[in-house]
Formats: sequence, C-alpha cells, structure tokens
Amino acid sequence: MQLFAIILFISFSLSALALAEASADNACWQNEYNPLTKAVYESDAVYQEQLADWKATEPESAHPLKLMTAYNVYKNEKDKSLSLGNDKMAHCYIGCRIHQKTDARTMTYVGWYKEMQDITDCKKATHFEEEDFLATISGAEVNSSSAAKCVEFCQEEWSTP
Repeated sequence: MQLFAIILFISFSLSALALAEASADNACWQNEYNPLTKAVYESDAVYQEQLADWKATEPESAHPLKLMTAYNVYKNEKDKSLSLGNDKMAHCYIGCRIHQKTDARTMTYVGWYKEMQDITDCKKATHFEEEDFLATISGAEVNSSSAAKCVEFCQEEWSTP
C-alpha cells in the first residue's frame, strides 16, 4: 500500500510538471481566459507571467495518503458541491470536506493544484481564478465535522446577491 501511495504521489507531481510544460508548447494562452480581463490572453508573455506568478505561490505538498483521501472526498462530494448554487460555493464545500477528512495542508495544496490544472489545461471551460482557490481554503473556517455545517457556511459566505 505504501509503495502504491508513493507511486501515486510521484505520478501526481509529474503530471503537474507535464501540464505546465505542455502549456507553452500548445499555445495555451490562446485557449485560456485571463482572470483580470475575462477574455482570452492577449499574448503568451502575459499568460506566462500569470502562470509563473501562480507557480510561485505553490504550497508545500501533502502526504500521498492524504492526497488519496482528498481525491476520494472530491469524488464522493462533487455532485453535492455542484448542487449548492454557484462555483464558489462548490469550491468552499469541497475545501471544507477535504479539510474535515484530512488537514489544512492537504486542502490548501489540493485547492492550489486544481487552479494550476485550470490554467495549464488549455481549455476555456476550466478557467483559472484565484478567487476559486480562496473559496476552497475558506472552507477550513468551518469548525465542525458536519457536511451540513459546510453547506450552511459556504452558502452564507459565497452566495451571490
């Protein structure tokens, strides 16, 4: 089991590097939305600058077994998170549930990694937003092991007027 976790962690880390390197080769800037302008990036230079800025914020990685737990939480809670009303509530809810089942370090890394995937996958549909990351980590503010408390907090915190 421990060997499997190590292999999973290495694969997880290598896939992040491959996605980042592939982005420049595939002209991702032409297929990604700039969160500042809400339009496709103006140039590769602007895209690369924002990508470098995001990479510079990378938190310390989490333990491989906790990453596996986080993935299972995401898989089990994804549909519920999407039913809450908006994207920020979904991020908050998933962050809350991952934090409840693992720890803040794991939840922070997973939230960061999700946005890293969004900015490097060359798809307009999965656009990068730092506010998504902030919504994810806000879920750690819930001081309860209850899914209902996660829902209550996230709807209160991230509902749009």
